[in-house]
Amino acid sequence: MEHSGEHRGRLDLKHGGLIPIVDLARWAGMAAGATSIGTRERLRAAREAGVLTDGDGRVLEEAFALVSGLRLEHQIDQLRAGQAPDDYMHPDALTPLTRSYLKDAFRAVASVQRRVGNELLYGAS
Repeated sequence: MEHSGEHRGRLDLKHGGLIPIVDLARWAGMAAGATSIGTRERLRAAREAGVLTDGDGRVLEEAFALVSGLRLEHQIDQLRAGQAPDDYMHPDALTPLTRSYLKDAFRAVASVQRRVGNELLYGAS
């Protein structure tokens, strides 16, 4: 959620949602020796190589699909309304169920980030 500026009170789907997943996928894909260029493919390769647990890889894939889909729908709605597309969505535009899924996805991605960070800092446990 943006706390100041012209997008205050809106979700930044790109920087707050997609980029953390893309960055994790890039790291995990490189660590797995993957040559794929897509986020989903990198995550799958990282799971198959054991760089990410199956659970973490699936969480990241599902979160990526959710946020990507919301971003695309938001931008299509903006274009249909004659507006320039952006990455900032007002949470009130979401149904309560979707908002709950999105919160869970953000928390799950943050949890994977912490786990990966701890493993890199302290070694695999």
